[in-house]
Amino acid sequence: MPQTWLVVGLGNPGPQYETTRHNVGQMVVDELAARRGERFRSHKAGARVVETWLRPGADKVVLAKLNSYMNVSGGPVANLSRFYGVDPAHVIVVHDELDIPFDAIRLKVGGGHGGHNGVRDIAKALGTPDFPRVRVGIGRPRAGRTRPTGCSTRSARQTAPRSRSCSATRPTRWSCSSTRDCCPPSRSTMPRGRETRSMSAGERRLLE
Repeated sequence: MPQTWLVVGLGNPGPQYETTRHNVGQMVVDELAARRGERFRSHKAGARVVETWLRPGADKVVLAKLNSYMNVSGGPVANLSRFYGVDPAHVIVVHDELDIPFDAIRLKVGGGHGGHNGVRDIAKALGTPDFPRVRVGIGRPRAGRTRPTGCSTRSARQTAPRSRSCSATRPTRWSCSSTRDCCPPSRSTMPRGRETRSMSAGERRLLE
């Protein structure tokens, strides 16, 4: 029997955040929608969605970008899961990961949030941390670097998220404080979850 999957790309709303590294989750679902030739539409759950199918008669996939800021992603994700009748095990969250090198992707099911406040809020709203995560590496800035690996070269005024945790000290130069809002702890202190679990056939199809 066909099932429904909810794929949520985390990020912050507004044009000032569109090309920042922390919005890579939304960039991923934008690319998935473009490959299907679909456009996002507004949804009453506080998100923009695309509804598509892997193939006729197969599983349904709902791609979603939230209208809320990343740290309060839980409410809209829970609303979407209820609206579409999707269990947490079929809610795939795509988010940025500082402790993974740029251009690398790691998959994880369940476990801790690793200091990512968006994942933390979703786990709280769903009532369980047992949902798949696609962790997209953005690389942690090094001291003296003009920008993080893979970060846009546009000026900091255009691209830097204005939050208390990550800021631009001058154009195209990034710094990141030790607060946990956008900077997870080192990998040695992060919960491992079930990262070694093999992906199901359905999960692999969604990422192809």
